[in-house]
Amino acid sequence: VSASDLKLEDSGQKSPSVDSSDGMMKKTEGQIITDTVQEVSVNEQSEHGEAKNISKNPVKELSETKERVLQNPKASLSDRSATSVHLKKKGKAVPSTSPVSSRYLESLKMLEDKCMQKKSPEFNKMENLRAAVFQNWLEKKKLLQLELKRSEKEKAEILRSNTEKQEALKREESLACYEAWKKKKEKEAKKLNEKKKLEELEENKPAEQNKEKAEAAQAVILYMMISCSSLSLCRNKKKEEYIKKKKVQKFLEKRKREMQQAKAEEKSEKALEEYEKWLENKVRREQLEKTQKKMQAVHGNEESPPWRPPGKVTYSGNY
Repeated sequence: VSASDLKLEDSGQKSPSVDSSDGMMKKTEGQIITDTVQEVSVNEQSEHGEAKNISKNPVKELSETKERVLQNPKASLSDRSATSVHLKKKGKAVPSTSPVSSRYLESLKMLEDKCMQKKSPEFNKMENLRAAVFQNWLEKKKLLQLELKRSEKEKAEILRSNTEKQEALKREESLACYEAWKKKKEKEAKKLNEKKKLEELEENKPAEQNKEKAEAAQAVILYMMISCSSLSLCRNKKKEEYIKKKKVQKFLEKRKREMQQAKAEEKSEKALEEYEKWLENKVRREQLEKTQKKMQAVHGNEESPPWRPPGKVTYSGNY
């Protein structure tokens, strides 16, 4: 215990790399102690009948191994193997990887607490001293970590401000370059526009001359068209009058044809009516003749009626 206390005191004055090595050492010590506790509990579980007789020996051995581990962590591996062999000789062989019951762990913890209470007050003083040294080391470590964090934060802030300044300078430079390029392009555009205007004027001169010639030719053509249009108007008027006369003549001829057609239709209708009347008279006359012949055949002694023309119909008084 005293050796570990001295190590903790030295670690409070060393660099953060020593703190990390002490942390690794503590991890190995804790792992060794837990493995030893598991082996003892497994052996007690396998030999529950003999646990009452040999319960004092494992507790003593466990406390001794703890002290040896704290004093010399490297030599604790050989002691651990010897302790496990000694315990395995007393009981049956049980694999160390088997699950450990929480009930036996609690009983083992209670026994260990009783043994710790029975120890001397010097041991308690050493433990208190060790706890005070560890607390002091922990506070120093926290302060160191806070200092490191603060320094890292300051460095990050400085780096951020520097990057912002550099970016601002780059932006200003890029804006200045853009403005210079823009002015240069504007000057070049003005020169190009002036040059294009001159070229257009030179190109438009012959075009304007041709345009004037074309306008003069169009004026001559219009004059000729106007002079000709007066003649054409007279001709058109005469033509329209002739067309109107022809239309009137066609209309009169059509009307005449329609009247003649109507008269012919009336004549044909009258002829049909007369024919129908004649046909009816003929049928009646034939019927009368037939009836007269029948009557003569019935009345053979009677005198035959006098002859009458076919156009007239007379009725005898025999009916």
